[in-house]
Amino acid sequence: MYKFLINSQGNLNFAVFPDISHRLREFIRAPVRLQVGDMRWGARHIESAHAKELSRLKMDAAAFVGNIVKPGSPIYCEFESMKQTQRAQTVNLRIGTVVLEFKKSDLGDFYTVVTAFSRTKPIGELIGKLE
Repeated sequence: MYKFLINSQGNLNFAVFPDISHRLREFIRAPVRLQVGDMRWGARHIESAHAKELSRLKMDAAAFVGNIVKPGSPIYCEFESMKQTQRAQTVNLRIGTVVLEFKKSDLGDFYTVVTAFSRTKPIGELIGKLE
């Protein structure tokens, strides 16, 4: 059911999203993973919707995400735009932004990469850093 890509070190987990207690929302500690996805989310979406950006950077989706989602990357959240799902952004100020969404599964909880793009200006409130 779940198909994941690995990072350049051969790991399934790109980083770990820490427990974060914020006055508006609680975030649960879980690994960050890149799913194959489809044309609306995940690696397939990134490679389709952001092909020009990836080509310019000479990277595929896994490499691009791996350059953003790593220990120490800042985590931002737009609380106003959150509905039922927990979504946050992690940003590498030199390369781009990744949007993450929390998933519960029989294999354990994780944050999945919804999309990634080259915007380097963070949006929202800084709430922590990836581990």
